[in-house]
Amino acid sequence: MMVAARSVCSVCGNTFTCSSSVGRCTYCLLQLGLGVGDTGSGKKQPSSQRIVGNAGETSDTLVDHGVLSRFGDYELLSEIARGGMGVVYRARQKSLNRYVAVKLILAGQLATRESLQRFRLEAEAAARLHHPGIVPIYEIGEFETQHFFSMELIEGASLAECLLDIAVDKLAAPTVQREQEHCVAELMARVATAIAFAHQHGVLHRDIKPSNILIDQDGLPHLTDFGLAKLTGRETSGLTLSHTVLGTPGYLAPEQAAGEIEVTTAADVYGLGATLYELLAGSPPFVGTSALDTIMQALSKDPRPPRQINPAINRDLETISLRCLEKQPDKRYPTAAAVADELERFMRGEPIQARPVSVWERAWRWRQRNPWLAGLAAALLVAIIAGSTAALRQWRRAEQVNATLTENVAHLEWGAIDTMLQNGESSQALARIATLVRKDPSNSKAAMFAMSILEQRRFPVPAAPPIRHPDGADPPSPRRRAGSRTA
Repeated sequence: MMVAARSVCSVCGNTFTCSSSVGRCTYCLLQLGLGVGDTGSGKKQPSSQRIVGNAGETSDTLVDHGVLSRFGDYELLSEIARGGMGVVYRARQKSLNRYVAVKLILAGQLATRESLQRFRLEAEAAARLHHPGIVPIYEIGEFETQHFFSMELIEGASLAECLLDIAVDKLAAPTVQREQEHCVAELMARVATAIAFAHQHGVLHRDIKPSNILIDQDGLPHLTDFGLAKLTGRETSGLTLSHTVLGTPGYLAPEQAAGEIEVTTAADVYGLGATLYELLAGSPPFVGTSALDTIMQALSKDPRPPRQINPAINRDLETISLRCLEKQPDKRYPTAAAVADELERFMRGEPIQARPVSVWERAWRWRQRNPWLAGLAAALLVAIIAGSTAALRQWRRAEQVNATLTENVAHLEWGAIDTMLQNGESSQALARIATLVRKDPSNSKAAMFAMSILEQRRFPVPAAPPIRHPDGADPPSPRRRAGSRTA
């Protein structure tokens, strides 16, 4: 039996099985390849920020330095993505002479048992799913204590990278926006169908967002990165999930943001709605100054309706996205398949089943989320109503008093006029009546009474001066008509 030669790493001093002439252990070589360690020239290795591979890419510094370029049956060519738990390389599988994507656990030999278990859970979750909308897993393995799995290499870009090309542009013409809405609905219907397939096979993704949706060269979406996946019907022993927020702020369901353990398929429905919302409004439902601020908004606020950002957005698409983003899981669509069905109804021009939330319902939900503010607002409203009611009563009372006073004054006025007429002071009575008519020309009673007095009584008329012509001449006397009689 042959015993493998062992060497001492020139960087960390740990012993390792000798399989390379570089003189470093696997972990130090991985750190060097990821740009974390020193290359020997005092420079850090650059890392690409691309999500998926491109057939025209050339090998990066990994190949130039011969570090990790040969990883078992794979030749690592370039880094194409990096996350909190792993790093993905574009690679060539030598035995089958094909390009693939290889994901390695980021911590390498220093990975904790929890990280290793979660890494393997991701691979296992994706490996059990065979759907055209999900990136397939080819192999799960370990090479020199470095855990990895290989998967199909999607030639294209992530939805996050091409978001501006796919999302609805509020500055575009209305006809262009209608086409963009149809494309968005078709894209998200495909993603929802893939999620529904995963749910049917007992897999929850729990991290649906644009960067985890890859768009191939034909424009078709592929769901990837099951790093936070959960296999339903199986205990996740060894994984510490209690009071841990798993996911990406801005796309987290409220129950995930609250750190709840029992997360259901409704969390993935929320992620679908958040992604659809961003494609309609141009930004995630909640954007804060920090991750904590974003999470607090997701827990306490309602997302701003997309039509307030772009009034041209179709009302049905807005309703679908907001229905997915409901705070309570039971108020969302029951399944991802139901979301796909709604989007397909929209594309066919049929009425959707969900209805917009009314203003009163929004106010009621706000009251449930903010009981103290709601109580204060209710008390203020009661005070305003009570004050308005009291003021209205005082105004009505004042009106009644004013009407009574006016009636009494009028009664006294007519009493004085009657007294004048009885005392033979007809002229003074007529003058008082004329004053009443001038104050209120619509006072028919005073006008008729004045006419009656003029007909029944005689009044002295003062002698008038003779009429003079404006030029000083005497006016001509009127001619007598022929045959007229003289007095």
